[in-house]
Amino acid sequence: MTRRLCAPIALMTLPLALGGCWFSPAPLLNADNADTIPFEGTYRDPDGSDNPVILASTGEGAAYTLRQEGEVTFDLFFLAVDDEWYAAQMSRPTVDEIAEKPVDDGELQINPLAEDLAGYNLMRLSDGELRAYNAVCTQDFGDIAGVEFDDIGCLITDLDGLAGAVRHYAELVDSGDKAAEDFEYVVLERIPE
Repeated sequence: MTRRLCAPIALMTLPLALGGCWFSPAPLLNADNADTIPFEGTYRDPDGSDNPVILASTGEGAAYTLRQEGEVTFDLFFLAVDDEWYAAQMSRPTVDEIAEKPVDDGELQINPLAEDLAGYNLMRLSDGELRAYNAVCTQDFGDIAGVEFDDIGCLITDLDGLAGAVRHYAELVDSGDKAAEDFEYVVLERIPE
C-alpha cells in the first residue's frame, strides 16, 4: 500500500504513517543555529533491506544529510531539547529526486513540498537506544506559543514553538497516557564501524 506523507519523515523508508505533521513556512534551523548530535553514523534499514541508512555531517557547521543508496537524500538540522530529545528539521526532496525513484506498491510516496516549507520529526537518544518518532499533531499542541493547529497539522512559527512542541510530545510519551500509544517510532540499530 502506498503511503503518502504530508512532510518527509525522519528516515526515507520508515514504515510510519503520520497522524499529523509538523512544519514551518520557512526553515527555522540552519548550520549556524542548529545543534550537533551524538548519533551520527550508519544504521540498519528499519525495513530490513541490506541498504544501510547513513546520517552524516556535511562538514558545514551543524548540517547533516540522511541518505540511502538509490533513495532521495534529505538535508537535516537538529534542535537539542532537554537531555534526550531532538527535533529533526528536514528539507524536502527535490521534485527531480522524487521522479527518479520509482514508486512500487508497498513503498512510501513522498509528496514534493513547497520550496521553503520545512518538515519536522523527533529523535530520542535514551540509554544508548536511538528512536525515530513521527511528529503527531493533536489539537492540544495548538495551546503552545509558536504553534498553530489546523486540519493539516501543526504549523511551527518559531524556535521556541518547536522546543515547546518537543517538550509537550516528550511529556505525553513519558506520561503513559493512552493517547501516546499512537506515537509510533522505530528503534535504529547502529552498524559498528
